Amino acid sequence: MEKLRKGVNAVRSSPQRREIFRNQCEAMKCKFLLPIADIRVRWNSTYDMISRALEIKTGFHATLQVKEELRQYLLSEAEWMSLKYLMEFLKPIKEATTMISKEKTPNVASTTMIYQYLFVRFDEAINNPKGKPEFVNAISKSAKTKLEKYYPDSDGKAYVIGTSTFLFINLTLFKQHIFWSNSYILQPQSH
Repeated sequence: MEKLRKGVNAVRSSPQRREIFRNQCEAMKCKFLLPIADIRVRWNSTYDMISRALEIKTGFHATLQVKEELRQYLLSEAEWMSLKYLMEFLKPIKEATTMISKEKTPNVASTTMIYQYLFVRFDEAINNPKGKPEFVNAISKSAKTKLEKYYPDSDGKAYVIGTSTFLFINLTLFKQHIFWSNSYILQPQSH
């Protein structure tokens, strides 16, 4: 991760290096998009940086190879694969942030949906480690533990009560997101 961050910053920080990057993209016949620098305290920017790096991998790699002072930032295929797994881990966090950011007035109901969405995604990562590096499982467990710290001490009861008071709104919201099956939505309507 640190090699990618430093490589991105090195390419972005110099007009000459950006031009070399543009030329390498043209030579490799790949799309020219500037790498995105992340901000260490914002997970979404890390996701954006990795996503863009994977998208421009060919031109970015070629640029790092051309300039001797940039070769130290070259990533191996194993490192690229680790970044891909890290991006997959960060994706639900990005999606959750996007969901809550779209809310005109965030409320208990929408917060519950976000919590549940993240719990489901972290549990999937923890329970399906096949083919993934161990660090994905470790960070998924760590993220779930951190999320549980912020979920209410009432085991979520306050959120469930808040959710049920906004039943119509929640049914609409839950229908829009894949992680709630129709059986959960349709069951309360039949009573």
